[in-house]
Amino acid sequence: MKIDSSLGGGSLLDVGIYNIGFAAMVLGTNPASIQAHLSICDAGTDDLAAVLLTYPSGQTACLTSAIGVKMPTEGVIFGTKGRLHLPNFQGATHMTMHPNEGDVVEFEIPYQVNGFEYQIEAFADCIAKGQAESSRISADFSIGLMQMLDDIRKAGGMRFSFEN
Repeated sequence: MKIDSSLGGGSLLDVGIYNIGFAAMVLGTNPASIQAHLSICDAGTDDLAAVLLTYPSGQTACLTSAIGVKMPTEGVIFGTKGRLHLPNFQGATHMTMHPNEGDVVEFEIPYQVNGFEYQIEAFADCIAKGQAESSRISADFSIGLMQMLDDIRKAGGMRFSFEN
């Protein structure tokens, strides 16, 4: 497979968006600081990204993504009262709540087909209502997510050939 870095791409922009999006849904799109290590491959894109986001509240998100490596897609949210574990946050149908005190609680929420039907339904609903954006995920959130990706690339020292 030939990789053309002039088209963008790499681990962060391919599969890393899921990690970044997950963190942003929980903590927001405005971290106070970003630390990133991007392993740049011969093609000029990253094949591994390790990212630490620190938010003004002191909360942190530690994220990794890679291409060419089989990695788990689990997400864990740690809080003062326990933790939530999603064995597959990208296609979550199961979550386990582990409180510091009390019993473990399992949640099962199967999706109808493959998970994309919710995006399709939301898009169709926006069209039917004449809305330019979804009330679930705003354009500002999406733009904030893209800004985070650019900031992470900058922090990790990755620039594409078409960038000034």
